[in-house]
Amino acid sequence: MAASMHNVLHSHPAVGWMRADRIATDPATTIRKVRKDNEELFDAMAKLLKPNNEAAEATAEFARNAERAYLTGGGDVESSFFRLEVANLGKSAAFLSHYDVRFKTLGEVQARSLQVRRRYHFKHLIAADNKTRVIDRIAVPSNSEIVFGAFWYRDIEKREHIFRFILRIAQDTHTRPDVAGVDSSYSHWD
Repeated sequence: MAASMHNVLHSHPAVGWMRADRIATDPATTIRKVRKDNEELFDAMAKLLKPNNEAAEATAEFARNAERAYLTGGGDVESSFFRLEVANLGKSAAFLSHYDVRFKTLGEVQARSLQVRRRYHFKHLIAADNKTRVIDRIAVPSNSEIVFGAFWYRDIEKREHIFRFILRIAQDTHTRPDVAGVDSSYSHWD
């Protein structure tokens, strides 16, 4: 039997058949290294599986933003009055507190960023129904080419947001959002 085992080893050399005196490292050292490697892997897995507060907060923030109110606004000109409209495109109600509407020429709004401020109070809850509501009619000064403004509102978590808009008053008295050459602050949504 010993002779046939010797013949098989020489005629069919295979991985794993090695004499103990030819092993480069001590088996006890190898076992210690494997155990250490396993411990490091388990620690790394525990860190990955441990609840991450930053990830949880980011997920919660995303959910809040997905569910929050998104007000938009604008309107058209009728009989020399700008019909100010607002709609809530979000998934929850918004509490509209203030708005501002301004009229200028194209050259004035292209020259520099003109500021808006909380000029008009409007304490009203705007439902999340995508319906457009007329909230004011404002006289349009002569020679006005542009109407711009903003809405200030709070979402269901009482966080404040602002929607800014800028529109070109067309010859047919409709307004268009195609105002070129102006600062992006005129149409910012936060």
